[in-house]
Parts: sequence; C-alpha cells; structure tokens
Amino acid sequence: MPVEIPIFDRVFDKLHGFDSKAVAALTGLEKPHVREIMYPRFWGVLEIQRQRLIAQAAEVLLVASDTTEFENLIDQKGYEQPDAIVWLTAGFKPPEGGEKLGQYGKGAFKNFLQTDIEGHHGDVFISRINGKTVVWFQGRPHPNEWEGERFANMQLAHQYNVVKEYIRRRRTKGENPIIVTTYLAGAVHGGELKKENLAIIGSDTEENSILAPGKGPRSILDRFFGIHFQPKLNNTTTPEMARLAMEVAEEQGISDEVGVAAVVGTPNATQFQEFTEIASAERSYKDLVDSGKFSILLNNLLGKISGIRKGIAYDMGISFEQSVFRELFFGNPELQIPNEASLNRLGFVLLSDDVSAEESAETTHTGNVDVATKTLPRNMKYLMRILEKALQSSLIRTEDTTDHCIISKLADLPKEQKSELVNWIVKRFRK
Repeated sequence: MPVEIPIFDRVFDKLHGFDSKAVAALTGLEKPHVREIMYPRFWGVLEIQRQRLIAQAAEVLLVASDTTEFENLIDQKGYEQPDAIVWLTAGFKPPEGGEKLGQYGKGAFKNFLQTDIEGHHGDVFISRINGKTVVWFQGRPHPNEWEGERFANMQLAHQYNVVKEYIRRRRTKGENPIIVTTYLAGAVHGGELKKENLAIIGSDTEENSILAPGKGPRSILDRFFGIHFQPKLNNTTTPEMARLAMEVAEEQGISDEVGVAAVVGTPNATQFQEFTEIASAERSYKDLVDSGKFSILLNNLLGKISGIRKGIAYDMGISFEQSVFRELFFGNPELQIPNEASLNRLGFVLLSDDVSAEESAETTHTGNVDVATKTLPRNMKYLMRILEKALQSSLIRTEDTTDHCIISKLADLPKEQKSELVNWIVKRFRK
C-alpha cells in the first residue's frame, strides 16, 4: 500500500486522465497506483530541497571552521597572520626559504578539493617578504573537472570562501590582505599582447556554461558569503593594485612585456580554439577598440590610456574564482551601513600560446608549460617586487571595519534558530 501523505491529497483530485499504463511500461511496475507513483515524486522534490538547505548550512559552518583552523595553523607555525595570499599557476613558484604549510585534502585544508591536473600540486606554502607573511597556494582544481558533481559550485568555491572569510575577519581589525591570482592564457592575434607577455586582467567573462559559484543553491549562502548578483564591470583587479603592477613593470624595464587583457573563457573548454572562436575574439577586440570601450577600461583601471599594451586572452574558468571574490554584501543607507568594499585583488595571466588560424592547431598543454618554465625567473622577480611594494604600502590597511564575518551573522539569528543551529553543530562536529 502506498504511504498516505495528507498534504498532497488534494493534488490527486485533479489527476483526471492519468495514464498509469504508460508509467507501468516505463518503470516495469505492474498497475502502479496513482498515489504510489505520485508520492515519491513529490516527496523527492521535498527531499531534494531539504538536502540543498542542509548542504548550504553545512558549507557555511565548514567555511567558518576551516577559517579558524587556517588562522590557528599559522599561529602554531610561529608566523604573523598573512597580509597577502597568492594562487600560483605554472610559471610561478613559492620563493625559496619558505615552509610547506599543508596540502589540499589534508589537515587544515582537508575540505579544499584536490587537483586533478598534472603540475597543479595542491600544496600550500608560507614565507616572509620583508617581515610580512605571505601564503602561497600552488595549483587549483578547475571548474571543468567537477562538472556534474552535486554541489560542486560550493565545493569548488570552498577555498576561496575560506580566504574571503579570513579577510573579512582581518578587516574588522583595520587590516586588508591582498589577493593575487595567476593563470595561463592564450594571446589572441590582432591585439598588442604576444606569447610570453604578462597581462593584468582588466575584465573576465565566460563563453562556456561550466560551473559558476552563483549557480545552484544560494538561499543560505547569500546570507553568509555575499550576494551572488554582482556587477562585473571594473571588478576583477582593483585599480590600486593594477597601477602598482604597472609601476613595477616600468621600474624593471619590462613595460613592453606587460599589458592589460580582457580575458575570455574559451567556449569549448577544455580544447583550444578553432576558426570561429578565433574570429569571434578578433572581432571582439576590434569592437572594443573601435567603440572606445577598451580605452574606458584602461582609464578606469590605470588612469591612463596611451603606452599600454592591450588585447584579448583566452582562458578556461578564470571567472569562477573571480566571481567568488566579487560576492560581497550590499549596505543599508537608512542604517548608514556602507556596501562592503571590494577585496584587494590583482589578477594576471601569463600568455603561453598564440591564438590564431596559423598557430592554434599546434597548441598543446605541454607547450604552454614550457613557456611558463622559460619565463619563470622574470615572472617571479616581477611578482615578488609587486608584493614587496604592496606590503609596505597603505593598501594592506582599511578604515572600514564593518563586521561581515560568518560568526557575527550567526549571532544575529533569532533565538530559536540559534538553538537548532547549536544542536546541529554539536552533532556535525562531535568526534
């Protein structure tokens, strides 16, 4: 007999003409009762909704817990809390003299997804630059590797949300750590950027429907991580960090090797570009220049237009990480609460291949890594100098100490919700 669920009784009064024979043919069941068919369907929806809520609540608590573990680990190692956190791709490496802090999937980083791609080690290092602490994440999981996994949007975003929560905690003390993200990308012909150049990311977008942190369940995440509806315009690299990076390029005599890129996630990840994709990017570059939009981008980012190399670069999945960092809280003018300030970010790409009708047929991942290896000394000299200058500047301080941390938001929950939450935490984290 089917289980009776009174809340759905009225639904079945409207099921005139229901074809139980068709369902029997599809399921292999003989003469299924209408309630036997429909109850599991409705119960399934409720159960899925319940699981989505539980997954979000668990992720919020795990981010809060993992952030505390991260802080405690740094204290245990005898370091000051870091003022810069850097993600390294091929062509970059942690500086000598640093110390291994951990590994994705283990210890304090047990909830960081391990990497699948060769060369993306998933190691975490810590070092000092002129007395300031820097944490280095070597490698990263990619959105395309986790496509189709349930709640992959939360799992992939986890390490970035931990860092964001960490920065929010530091901001309550007037401190404002820097985030640096590095990637490999392809230089689209027609622009001024070439293979082996470095480019500050002036904008980012995806032409592929791969995972994004704003996709999937968000009703709880938005309350604790930041609203997923956010402006992207002028919102990848903060102008102060971009201008510092260009100053360092001039200082080191590599201005002709450093530019600004509008970065596009290739439509057919994970394969390199073909004719229509190449033509599309070339047209986009021409349109950006002819319409004056690239000039606006450069002026907003650097305060100047002339003398800056510019172009479009193809990558895979950059927007996922940047979107996590863009998810911030809006203020309340009536209560005189300001919008949460943008995170202190510098993103740049190492252009490891040429995207063109002549050369894209020969592009390989191995070839990209070879370019990265060849340019590593220059890349690290450049990155280290940017960090040296940034860590000695006012960029790592903030006057806005508004508390956007998870713990403060949990404290604001109604009393009855707190009680349930405490019970849930005890069950979840009891060893």
